[in-house]
Amino acid sequence: MKIPSIESVRGVAWIGSLILAGAFAWLAHQSTQRSDALWDAQHRLCVEAAGSLPAMVARCPELPARQAQRQLSWSLWFGGYLAAQILFLGALQQVGRATLRLSSRHEADLLVEQRQRESTRRRLENLTSHVPGVVFELTQRAGEDLTVAYVSAGALDVLGDPPWVLLGGLNPLAERVHVDDQLLLAEQLRASMRQLTVWASEFRYQHPTRGEVWLRAEATPQQHADGTHAWYGVAVDITHRKGIEAHVARVYDEVQVARAQTDALIDSTTGTAIMVTDLEGRITRFSRSAEALLGWVADEVVDFARPANFLDGVEQQAVDAQPGRGLLEGQSTRFEGRLRHRNGRLIPARVTVTRIASPGSVDTDMAYLWVMTDVSELARALQDARDAAARLQTVTDNAPVLISQFDLQGRHVFCNREYARWWGIAPGTALGQTQAQLLGDDVAALLAPSQAAAMRGELLEQVIAPKPGRWLEIRYVPHRVETQVVGVFWVAVEVTERLQREATQKAFVSTVSHELRTPLTAINGVLGLVSGGALGPMSEEMAEMLALAEQNGQRLTLLVNDLLDLDQLSQGKLAVRPERLSLSVALHEALTLNRAYADTCSVALRLEPPAHALFRADAQRFQQIMANLISNAAKFSPAGAEVLISAERLDQAVRISVRDQGAGIPLLFQPRVFDRFAQADSSDRRQSHGSGLGLAIARELVELMGGEIGFDSVDGVGTRFWFTLPAEV
Repeated sequence: MKIPSIESVRGVAWIGSLILAGAFAWLAHQSTQRSDALWDAQHRLCVEAAGSLPAMVARCPELPARQAQRQLSWSLWFGGYLAAQILFLGALQQVGRATLRLSSRHEADLLVEQRQRESTRRRLENLTSHVPGVVFELTQRAGEDLTVAYVSAGALDVLGDPPWVLLGGLNPLAERVHVDDQLLLAEQLRASMRQLTVWASEFRYQHPTRGEVWLRAEATPQQHADGTHAWYGVAVDITHRKGIEAHVARVYDEVQVARAQTDALIDSTTGTAIMVTDLEGRITRFSRSAEALLGWVADEVVDFARPANFLDGVEQQAVDAQPGRGLLEGQSTRFEGRLRHRNGRLIPARVTVTRIASPGSVDTDMAYLWVMTDVSELARALQDARDAAARLQTVTDNAPVLISQFDLQGRHVFCNREYARWWGIAPGTALGQTQAQLLGDDVAALLAPSQAAAMRGELLEQVIAPKPGRWLEIRYVPHRVETQVVGVFWVAVEVTERLQREATQKAFVSTVSHELRTPLTAINGVLGLVSGGALGPMSEEMAEMLALAEQNGQRLTLLVNDLLDLDQLSQGKLAVRPERLSLSVALHEALTLNRAYADTCSVALRLEPPAHALFRADAQRFQQIMANLISNAAKFSPAGAEVLISAERLDQAVRISVRDQGAGIPLLFQPRVFDRFAQADSSDRRQSHGSGLGLAIARELVELMGGEIGFDSVDGVGTRFWFTLPAEV
C-alpha cells in the first residue's frame, strides 16, 4: 500500500479549507438573499395595508432594521464556518500525524530493503569478480527481443565496455559477433529455449580495442511462471586457447607433411642408401634409394642382413665392432668407406650412423639410422673446385688490380698477388686476418665506413690515400648468396698517375682559359670594327670571311667562358645570388634571347604559357641554364622542327622542361650525358658542334641553386630535359 506523504496531506488541508470557506460563503449569500426577499415582501404588504395613512407607513420595517438582520445572519454563518474549520483542521491534523508515522515507518522499510539489495549486489559483485570472464543474465518476455538484465564487472575486459553500457537490448552486442557465427549462435539460443537445455557456444567477437577475439559462452536456461525465459551463464575469452589449438593443428599437419616428405625423400634420394637397424644390428628398413645404389631389394634384406654386409674390407670389420655403441639419442658417428654393389663394384662412400628413437616407442626402444652416401661425384666435384680455384688464383694474380674478399667479420677470405704486393705482405698471411691486423688501425679507419655500408648491401666507390702521395680507387661490391649479404668483394686500382694528370689538366685549362680571354676579347673587338666598316668599304667576299671569323671568335669566347665557369664550379668559387623571379617573365626572356640561335638551326621555339608562379634563382645563371638547354635542343632537332618550353608548379618547387623532336639520346651514352666534355658522337664527322660542357655546367648550376636536373629520352621521338628550382612561397 502506498503511504501518502506529508506534502500531499498539507495539500489536501489547503484544498479542504478553501472548499469549506466557499461552501459557507455561498450558504451565507443564499441566506442573505432569502432574508432580503422576505423583508421586501413584508414591507410591500405593510405599505399596501396602511394605504395613504402616513402614520401606518412609518410603522413598516425600514432599511436599518434590514441591515441589522443581515449582519446578524452573516455573523451566525461566520461563526458556524469557524467551528467547522476548527473541526476539519483538527481531523486533518490527526490524519497528518498518522500519515507521518506511516510514512516514517515506510521509509525505514524502504531503507532496509535498499540496504539489503545493495548488500546482495555487493556480494554478487564480490563473487563474480573472482569468476574468470563475465557473468551475465539474459531475459526474454513473450513477443519481445532478448535483453541483457545483468553483466558483471568482467565485461570491460571480455566485451570491451563497462557493465552499465551493455544493459538493455542485445543488438549492439550481437552486431559485434562475426557475421559467419551469427546464424549458428541464434539457432543455438532458439534450441536452448525450446528444449530448456544448456546453451554453450564458441564464436568470434570484435573487441573495441583488441580486435577480433574468440569467446565461449555457456548458460543455463530457466522459464518463469509468466512465460519469461532467462539464461544465467558466463562468457570467457578463449583466444589464447584457440591460438594454441590452431598452432597444434598446424604443427600436427606440418608433422604429417614432414613425415610424408621424409618418407618420400628417403625413397627418392639418389646416390644415398638409407637404412634403419635395431639394437642387434638387423636391418628393419631399406629405402628404395638403397635398392638403387646397392642393387638389392628390400624383401631380400630386411630382417636378414646387416649394414656390414654392404661394406668392404676394413670398413666391414669396423662395422662389426658396432660403431654406434655408446651413442645417446641424436648423437652420430661418421667414417669413410667403400660400398660393395651386388655385382661386386666398389663405391666410395661416407657413412653416418645416428642413434634414434623408434616412432611411437618408449625411450629405451632405440634404433640406428644409417646413411651411406656415394661420394664419387663429390670427389670429382671437389677436384674440379680445386682446379677452378687454382685457375681463379692464376687469373687474379696476373690482373693489374688489387682484389680481395672479406667475410661479415671483416676477415680476409681471398686476396690476389697484386693486393699482397701493394701492401707489402706475403699472400698466405692475409687469410683470416682483419684489415686492422693486416694494414694497421689508420688504414682500417679510412676503410671502415665504406666497408660497413657494403656489408649492408650498398654498392659504392671510394678514393683514399693510404700511403703518402699514392692514391687508391676502391670499388666495394656486396657478396650475396641468394638475397643474403655474406661478405664484400674489394677491387682497387692505383689512380695516383690519373689524379696527377687530372690536376695538371685542370691547372692547364684554368691557365689557358684565363690567358685566352684577353686576346680573344681584342680579336673579337677588332673583327667587329672591321666588319662594321671602320677601315672602309669591303668586297662581298671579304665581308663573308670577316663574318665567319667573327662567328668562330664568338664560339671560342663562349668555350673559354664555359671553361672558366666549370673551373670556378669545380673549386666552389662560383657565387650565385638567388632572388625572387617571376616564372613567366623569366621564360619569355629566355625565349627572346635564344630565338636568334634557333633561327640559325631552322628550328622554331614555342612557349606554353606557365601558371603564374614565383621562384628563387640567380637571374643570370638561370638564363645560362636555359641557353644551354635550348641550344642543345635546337642543335639536335631536324630543320623545321619545334622546341617546346613549358613549366609547372610542384609542391615546393617549379619544374621547367625543354623538349625537342630529335632522334633521342643513345642508350649507351645516357649515363654520361652530364659528364664534362661528353659527346654522343665524338668523331670529326659529327653533325652538331659543341664543347660537351653545356649540360655539365647546367647540372652544376642547378644543384648550386638547390634544384635537380634530369631527362627523359625516347629513341626516334625526342628528348625532354627538365630541372627544378625552389618555389617562392
